[in-house]
Amino acid sequence: MKADEASRTSQNTAALRAIHLLRHGEPKIFEDPYAVRLTSRRWQRIIGSRLLYWLVNRDMLYGWVHPVIGDLVARARYAEEQLESAIREGVSQYVLLGAGMDSFALRRPDLADFLTVIEIDLPATLELKKKQIAKIGKSLPKTHFFLPVDFEQESLARALARAPFSSDVPAFFSWLGTVVYIEKSAVLRTLGDISSCAAKGSTIVFTYCASDPLEGKPASEAFSRLLRATHRRGEPMITGFHDEEMGNALHRLGFEVVERLSSEETQRRYFWGRSDGLTMLDHISFICARVVREERLAVAL
Repeated sequence: MKADEASRTSQNTAALRAIHLLRHGEPKIFEDPYAVRLTSRRWQRIIGSRLLYWLVNRDMLYGWVHPVIGDLVARARYAEEQLESAIREGVSQYVLLGAGMDSFALRRPDLADFLTVIEIDLPATLELKKKQIAKIGKSLPKTHFFLPVDFEQESLARALARAPFSSDVPAFFSWLGTVVYIEKSAVLRTLGDISSCAAKGSTIVFTYCASDPLEGKPASEAFSRLLRATHRRGEPMITGFHDEEMGNALHRLGFEVVERLSSEETQRRYFWGRSDGLTMLDHISFICARVVREERLAVAL
């Protein structure tokens, strides 16, 4: 993905969140009423037309894309459940890495008085998001900040130094659906930055892909087609971690694992008893980890 181009994946993700809200059965796993207006005009036309939606749904959505929708609504719900728990414990900073078209700031104005929200993404993606929000006609609270970052040019630690971020009080970080698109060394560097510049007790929730499907071993049809689709649009999935590998890396970097959910565990938690065919994508793990390092490492800015 090029730093000067807005991410198409972020717009597609918003569209699939909108489809879940408007087209899927009850109960909703995650409700995002702004998603349809944050996506592309093409998706808005598809979702708004019964005929176009029927055609796309027949050819794609109830095939390989259906589990992808399951993954993205489940991970959004899981992250915000963990965030609400952190807020009850006094956390007052929320950093969204790879924020894309996430609509948290629009959906939760009730938290604006005591929660600073910092959205981090490529400059072009954030510029597109600002335009989409302007079209909606909504204003964001004064406690909300966009932080454009090209991680090929700047570290997370240096970027946060440009933001109203405090290293003296715990923060909550979310990093959803992004790790798989980033080189492994950059993933570990970013986690190291969080451990180094965030206060002890800070929490991160992120998702990652098990290594097997990225190593060419058998995967579901849905996951195999997702791999091919992301490659075709120039945003290929390139990185995976075995669970033990990820756990060891987090330990070395000064984290403790609070909870890890496999695809099967997520399926049981959020999808049990559904009759609309919605299911969880295979090979995806959700993880919640906490900074436990007593002393901070020196961070190269």
